[in-house]
Amino acid sequence: MSHTTRLAAGIAVCTTALLLTSCTSDDDSGTPPTLGASALSQTAQAGPSSAGRPSTDEFDLAQHRPGVSWEQAVATARSGFDGRLSQLELDRDDGRLVYSVELVSATEEHDAKIDAESGEVIKRKTEPLDAADRAGAQAEAFDLDGLVDPERAMAAALAQAPGRVTEWTLERESHGGTPTIEYEIDVVGADGTTTEVRVDATTGAASIAR
Repeated sequence: MSHTTRLAAGIAVCTTALLLTSCTSDDDSGTPPTLGASALSQTAQAGPSSAGRPSTDEFDLAQHRPGVSWEQAVATARSGFDGRLSQLELDRDDGRLVYSVELVSATEEHDAKIDAESGEVIKRKTEPLDAADRAGAQAEAFDLDGLVDPERAMAAALAQAPGRVTEWTLERESHGGTPTIEYEIDVVGADGTTTEVRVDATTGAASIAR
């Protein structure tokens, strides 16, 4: 091989080497950086943003009308037991809004838990009444006809104790010897203190329980 040929071949080899080096450098610069174990851990822990999700601690019954009315809840409970209403309650149970309905007959007591949004019967239980309890159970029974509805009762309670309503119970109570059908409404104030407000279910008069 002549000197000129060897020189040309050498130049070609050097040029090829330079091109390969340049390509390798370009590929490396385009590779995205990998996350270290610490960064991956922080990303996983961050998870999706929870901004805008209302806390269950902020739930207010006075600002939410259930899909199932109080009359419908009682009717659903009665569909599985022939008895009169002795207590009705609306509360949150494991994040679920639930009516608890107590009915009584001459010889038995029936408890039903009903989903306040779907009307689903979550649970039913019937137990016999002792002879000593039968008269008292009938005396505690009442009808919904003519009573103040929950919305009006909660409004009256909030006028006495501002805040948010977390639960209410409707039943017959005796204060000073006078039987009264009343709501017992729990109101949580801005400072986190719970106040029980009693609302007469016949007149709508409200007072703070002492």
